[in-house]
Amino acid sequence: MTIGTAVATLAIILSFYSIWLARDHNRLSVKPLLVTHSLREWDNNGVKLSVYISNCGVGPAVLSSFEFLVDGKETGSGQSGHVKQAIRMMMGDSFHFRILSVSEPKQGHVIRAGEEYALFTIRIDEVSKADEQWFIETVDGGDLVIGYRSLYGTLFHHDTRDQP
Repeated sequence: MTIGTAVATLAIILSFYSIWLARDHNRLSVKPLLVTHSLREWDNNGVKLSVYISNCGVGPAVLSSFEFLVDGKETGSGQSGHVKQAIRMMMGDSFHFRILSVSEPKQGHVIRAGEEYALFTIRIDEVSKADEQWFIETVDGGDLVIGYRSLYGTLFHHDTRDQP
């Protein structure tokens, strides 16, 4: 092998390595990261609870699956009205509540980077701030399991049961 052949071979290897690094960087530069959070607004008559899904990543998240579990049981995910059904199962007869708004994300729905998707808002009357711990324990019976993909098709998973 001559020096010229060795240099050419090394240049080709370095070119392929550079392409691999750029491809890996591009995949990471569009990685979505879904998180869920809730907002509780207390007043003298009760509380308004809103639950959100946010994309804190740098690329869009394309939903591939969405499950709402109550006490570890499925609630008919994918069926029309399953989020409302899950809310009713989660709240039970413990509280008098009204559903103010609800969204049902479908497979293929895109949550853009930085976007906050409002899943539902409910109003619970006749509960006081002193009942907050009991209320939190009731609401903690609901969990979300979300499968989503990046633009490159890489599959990710968000499961609220894995959060502390």
